[in-house]
Amino acid sequence: MELVRFDIDSLFKACRILFGEEVLLNRQFLEYIQDSGVKTAYRQKALTTHPDRVIHLNPKIQQESKELFVIVTEAYQELMSFLKARDDKRVEIAGSDSAYVDSGINNNYNLYRFYKGQLPKRELLFAEFLYYSGNVPWKAFIDAIVWQRKLRPRFGDIAKVWNYVDDEQIRKMIKGKLLGEKIGETAIRLALLTNLQVKTIVLHQKMRQKKIGEYFAIEGFLSKDRINELYYDFRRHNALYRAKKIF
Repeated sequence: MELVRFDIDSLFKACRILFGEEVLLNRQFLEYIQDSGVKTAYRQKALTTHPDRVIHLNPKIQQESKELFVIVTEAYQELMSFLKARDDKRVEIAGSDSAYVDSGINNNYNLYRFYKGQLPKRELLFAEFLYYSGNVPWKAFIDAIVWQRKLRPRFGDIAKVWNYVDDEQIRKMIKGKLLGEKIGETAIRLALLTNLQVKTIVLHQKMRQKKIGEYFAIEGFLSKDRINELYYDFRRHNALYRAKKIF
């Protein structure tokens, strides 16, 4: 059978993408990993980087998420191809362990990278400000958004409790939701809720949801005092660009 050739640097890079910075990479690691472990690591990273997670944020964040998702998916595909060839005894690895250089946290595929650059010249959400000001890494930024959304009362549950819709209408909303469409927009389009009802539900959601700064304190990224300091900086930033819109 014909051998399938893989470059060790490329394999190590794919492993780093899926398994993180803390993994010790060597040939023994490549001999040890199993497809179940690769699939589990991919599911976790895909959940973090999937573009649908940030579809409500600005286009730049959405584009970064799409690029990371593609990188994670390509790493997964390369490792799965390698494992198949390895298990079929058809693999050849070019290069040596010593040739691999840990590329550090600044590479664009690294989920733990910190943003380096100027703050966007526009109004930001607080989590965006923390990321773009270089105070929290990309992964923490996305995880915070997911955390907040998970703990926020669900749109359909509120609508049902308030007797706006029943179970069948909720199922109709979910089934009829278009890609990129908010559930409230779906409800209005399908004439299941009025614009006023949707606005009331969304306002209630926002009032009941956890403050996103709490996540960074709970996870130890920032102290409460530091979060308060940054919040004032955040308000000054937004006040500057909000004022610019007037003129």
